[in-house]
Amino acid sequence: MYQKMTEEEATERLFSRFWNNALIGDGCWEWIGSKTKKGYGRISVMREGAWKVEVASRVAWFLSTGEWPILPKKRRTTARTAPENLNACNSRHGS
Repeated sequence: MYQKMTEEEATERLFSRFWNNALIGDGCWEWIGSKTKKGYGRISVMREGAWKVEVASRVAWFLSTGEWPILPKKRRTTARTAPENLNACNSRHGS
């Protein structure tokens, strides 16, 4: 299903895959790629040697900071998004 590559190669490709699915606007970045059943943007990433599906707002945070956001246990799905826009993926709104 997924192409074999190193985690470093996958992360390099993630930049272009992410930005091909994000529309930059005033404040919010709209995710136009795949979405979860609840409407959050999602994208596959390689983490710890395995492919995983991550929410786009978490990936935006990772691409901006180089670190994955650590979220409270009660809120494991996303970095912070505006309640009225589940497709938001701007890392400046992050966790």
